[in-house]
Amino acid sequence: MSREKIILNQEHIKDIGECASKGLSLKSIAGYIGISKATLVRRLIDQPEAKVALQKGRAKSTLEVASKAFEMAKSGEYPNMTMWWLK
Repeated sequence: MSREKIILNQEHIKDIGECASKGLSLKSIAGYIGISKATLVRRLIDQPEAKVALQKGRAKSTLEVASKAFEMAKSGEYPNMTMWWLK
């Protein structure tokens, strides 16, 4: 007897985006929502809205880090960051 297919609900999809925005790995995200990494990967394929949430979350994370690095570079308090940003 096969098990019932797990379908991600809107709460799961929201959690995927939030976890991705904090830089969590797929394994950690899967554990957080209570499924295996393999199931999460399958749902990212089967449920496009879950993949979009993951991509947006990762983009948000990158934006936050880049914004902080830019602010540090502009401040003049972190000359190494300023030099890195100018390269």
